[in-house]
Amino acid sequence: MIKTRNCPKCGSYYDETLPECPTCHEKNDFSTTGQINEKKNRTDLPLGRQILAFVSGWLGLDILATIISLIIQLILSWKYSDPAEVTLAMHSLQISMYINFFAYTALFGCLLAIVFPIVKPLLKQFKRWRPLVLGVSYGVGVIIAGTVIGLIYQLLRIAPTDNANESAVVAMMKAYPLMSFVAFVILGPVCEELTYRLGLFSGIRRYSKIAAYIVVILLFGLIHFDFQTTNWTNELLNLPYYMSAGAILCYAYDKEDLSTSIYAHVTNNLVSYLSTYLFSTGALTKIL
Repeated sequence: MIKTRNCPKCGSYYDETLPECPTCHEKNDFSTTGQINEKKNRTDLPLGRQILAFVSGWLGLDILATIISLIIQLILSWKYSDPAEVTLAMHSLQISMYINFFAYTALFGCLLAIVFPIVKPLLKQFKRWRPLVLGVSYGVGVIIAGTVIGLIYQLLRIAPTDNANESAVVAMMKAYPLMSFVAFVILGPVCEELTYRLGLFSGIRRYSKIAAYIVVILLFGLIHFDFQTTNWTNELLNLPYYMSAGAILCYAYDKEDLSTSIYAHVTNNLVSYLSTYLFSTGALTKIL
């Protein structure tokens, strides 16, 4: 297999034995032993781990949620003798919060194991001010993009409501603020960035940066789409919010690093979390 190098200037991947990047012609930096002097803080993963991170994050949350749901249902069946009581409890907001909290916690653990080789250099990124400042700026950009889309809808006299995903999350945030903060403001953004930016985007970018943007932006929008809805129009109207956010997060990751996109994602969700309690009309921005 041909080993690839991530060009520090343009981000393209190419054969590391070449003397320069074929895209931007940045000179390759070889040490006296003929090996590449990689950046000490680089956070690239081998293609196999990138694929594993994406698949685990994309399918893992639903699988883990199903497993946790079955465990909780088993526990409730010991507590209640009437199956109707078990069914009623399983549809409660409290159980939904538990399922989401433990699913995100378990998924974070799985993804951490996959990206373990780059944990140390990744943590070094978070010690710098640049990712924090730029990450917050990109997060504000996500909010502004959502606001612009909302204003366009108002001018067109279109009034979409929160989709099923958004409504359920907001309800859990109001009822269980501490658990929802950990799940939706911290763990959720980190897991999604590891899945869709470090995993999927980086993997596709090896071959085509344009394809990476298109696929990840589209998929990031679709993972927030409720395919079981009876109101497809409302779901489609909500799709541009998530796709615009996906585009900005991909750009933040592509031009900077993973810590920047994580900070941006957390910023958006934190503002949404806080606005849930500050504004009775609902969240100020979409929860991603």
